[in-house]
Amino acid sequence: MASSFLLLAGEAITQALDLTSGDSEQFLKLNRHQCKYVAQKMSESREVLQALEPAVGYVVRCEAALKELYRVVTNALSLIKDCRFEPSLSKDDHHESWLRTAITQRSYERSEDFAEICYDLQWCTSIVWISRLQSGATLQDAILVPEDCDGRLGAVDLFKLQRAANQDRDDLRYNLEPLKQGHVCDDSCELSQSDSSLAAHLLERLNSKPTPATTEILTSSLWKVDAQDLPDGKLLGGGSFGSVLETEWLGQKHAKKVFGDASHGSFKMESEVLAGLSHPHLLRIVGSSVNGRGKLKYALVMELMQEDLSEFLRRTTVPLSILTALDLMLQVARGLKYLHSRRIVHRDLKSANILVASLTAAPELEYSSEPRLNAKLADFGLSKTKNSSTRYSRQTLNTGTRKWMAPEVFEISEDEIDNGSMEPPDPRAHPFKADVYSFAIVCSEILTNKEPFPGVPFGSLLKHIRDGRRPELPDGCPRRLASLIKRCWDLEPRSRPDFPEICRELLYVKGLLLTGDEREDHEVAVLRFSTGPIKVQGTWGGGGDPFCDGVATGIKGFRITSEEGVIRSLQVEYDICGKSCISRHGDYHVGTVDEIKLNYPFEYLQQIEGSYDVVPIGVRGITSIIGITSITFKSNFRAYGPYGKHGKDIFKSESGEIVGFWGACFRCLDSIGVFTINPT
Repeated sequence: MASSFLLLAGEAITQALDLTSGDSEQFLKLNRHQCKYVAQKMSESREVLQALEPAVGYVVRCEAALKELYRVVTNALSLIKDCRFEPSLSKDDHHESWLRTAITQRSYERSEDFAEICYDLQWCTSIVWISRLQSGATLQDAILVPEDCDGRLGAVDLFKLQRAANQDRDDLRYNLEPLKQGHVCDDSCELSQSDSSLAAHLLERLNSKPTPATTEILTSSLWKVDAQDLPDGKLLGGGSFGSVLETEWLGQKHAKKVFGDASHGSFKMESEVLAGLSHPHLLRIVGSSVNGRGKLKYALVMELMQEDLSEFLRRTTVPLSILTALDLMLQVARGLKYLHSRRIVHRDLKSANILVASLTAAPELEYSSEPRLNAKLADFGLSKTKNSSTRYSRQTLNTGTRKWMAPEVFEISEDEIDNGSMEPPDPRAHPFKADVYSFAIVCSEILTNKEPFPGVPFGSLLKHIRDGRRPELPDGCPRRLASLIKRCWDLEPRSRPDFPEICRELLYVKGLLLTGDEREDHEVAVLRFSTGPIKVQGTWGGGGDPFCDGVATGIKGFRITSEEGVIRSLQVEYDICGKSCISRHGDYHVGTVDEIKLNYPFEYLQQIEGSYDVVPIGVRGITSIIGITSITFKSNFRAYGPYGKHGKDIFKSESGEIVGFWGACFRCLDSIGVFTINPT
């Protein structure tokens, strides 16, 4: 079976190369340069696959990785096909096809799609090669590390993709000019479904500067659609906001979200948030409409998906495999990572607000008869923009569905938030971390097919959560994945990781599973904050100029210099709420250097021990001082040291997670103490 995936992946790559070169290239009416760049990355993957072919015995070991690479390759091929339009019998139909696709799929704003597929191609190809190496005698060279899974393309790839995207927009402008046919857009111009009108309006958008989110409604990048052009189809869903109906626009099926009792302001809020967003894991919104007959009704036109994740999980009798579940989690996390990078908080994340559709590009794939899904975040009615150029509008903190709601959101009532203030005044409000908590609850649903907290009354839910109760995770869940989920739903918001780290860890666990590496069950993350008191220990040693680093989120590494039986300096790299901070103490310009990087956040310092004594020092008339002569750092994994030489007096801290250092220093480390918490 593994050789079949090797063959199928090679055939798909060959097809992609054929579609983007020679005479076939002329049919790439949209995003031609980006498609060619994706095909180039696929060609690089083929070089690795060709190296595998002679080593048939290794291919079996690579089956899971080859299956995943084939899935990514078919997704890349599908993306290329979406941009390709062969001429039909009618020239007008040909123009209509690519033009309307460019509008309804916002094809001119899909650079994030191409960037993600390029990264996935590179990553999956490296996973295949690591799997191959682990089958041979070079195991020490076949280690996957978390840094390999950061989800970022290199600077050169990003530059080339951006250049390709700019070239594609220029090509689109060039292709639109002949279709415009003298049509001129002005303030009184109404959008019609004729090619000339559509081409003129699209050309105007491409030539205009980006509109900030603070401008008036319907002047953003959303298309203004006449309500009469959006016929009501079957009801897809509804809620307090109104209803979602199937509709048709420009010859393609869409969903229409109608706001029943929405005010101008609430509709403006959602349309502003959605208009500037484009990502493969966010629901694509293309238009907006106002029905001016009688009472105003506002609507958004968006892509049509099959169902929401909640519906899919409830009708799936058998829990998803770990690989399929991980893939779903990663898609959701990538969507949230993009939102947070734009300073946007979702605020109502739950399985019912994640829409899914089956991927049918590779029917040969069989993952235990379960489909691979494309997941997209939806329902940004509670999203907020938060940056220096826009206001931080009134937070509606208690409007999310409670089973997915972070506990700190339960505790803040609406009247505590000042309308129009730049920041929420209550320090308990951690809006981005609240999304992380909700994500963890969704992960438990994906792994178990069960709604969270069954049978727990809403009135008892907060106490239930504050008592440390959470949804159960299945026995087969890798310990490393379970540790990540538990960190995400920690009671203390500051202990929760951010989405760049979550995406990296999910992809790392996925890579370990694909390569058959058992470390996904060996390394267990620890939670970074304790709700208990901070304990001050020490100092041990002599006097000198005092220093105090205070308390950090965690410690990522340290650097020690020692010379002639004395510790000359200590340098510590701290994590403070997701940001690295370096502190240095003593004379770090002399001595032997030992630098340690901890496997943070899974590894943490829990104890120091060492000695201090009288040490000679010839400066400013001082011949000797009492200083630290040796030190050993002990983590929850191993001991580092001893550094220096054993002295007369011994010290040893009590066990606990070290979150800061204090002490004194002059020309050496005179004394040292620690701040500790009880690890959770």
